[in-house]
Amino acid sequence: MPSLIPSLGRHITKENFNEIKLNMMYWIEAFKIWTLIQSEEYKEEFAINGKNYWEVVKSLEPQKMAKFVYNCPFDIEEYVYFQHDLEEYAEILATQQYGGYTSMLDITDDLDVALFFTQSFLNQKTRKYELCNPNQNNVIYVIAEGRDTCTLDVSTRMFKNATCNGIFQLPPRIENQKCGLLIGASAFGKNAYGYRIVAKIHLQGEDILTTKKVEDMFPDLESDSLFKTYYDVEPKLIGLYG
Repeated sequence: MPSLIPSLGRHITKENFNEIKLNMMYWIEAFKIWTLIQSEEYKEEFAINGKNYWEVVKSLEPQKMAKFVYNCPFDIEEYVYFQHDLEEYAEILATQQYGGYTSMLDITDDLDVALFFTQSFLNQKTRKYELCNPNQNNVIYVIAEGRDTCTLDVSTRMFKNATCNGIFQLPPRIENQKCGLLIGASAFGKNAYGYRIVAKIHLQGEDILTTKKVEDMFPDLESDSLFKTYYDVEPKLIGLYG
């Protein structure tokens, strides 16, 4: 069975374990900074009598809180009843998509996006993706998934939780790549990704087939606030690419 080794499994060793673990914390902290930036605009917009509505709501008794949410003219239920269960996965998805090391694989349900990654490569000098012609070694793996699942829908739900509000935009890199996460390995544990493969599509020919462009898949710093947040981190994040 193909192992489909994730980025963490390719790079981590017993010797550099502590260094990579520390760097992963910087990824998480940068992501939290970005989520706070997203939430701040939302909280300021819905201030009540000059006081942030969250300060008002958190002091209410449960029944009064429910009544407040029901009668409020704004859709604030997502924020008031904020749940953390998907926040960690949003952090991992963001880390994975922007170049950090994780034990998960990113997947997409968009064939054109899949074609892009069979016809592109990461230039190690520039740390940017470039298009190239496909060859017979390019393969698209078809992965078994649950019914009625959509990678973009999963991403949306992850980020709705992580950003603490219902008014937000997905980071454009994640939205444009229509990506989600596949769980099935750990840093040093058994890799079970191969058992999820139900088909392989082999590409042949010399013509570029994807309609996606590099700038579509990897928007620049000015267009992607999450990318800029990661880019500005000190010390620099290991693996970050654009």
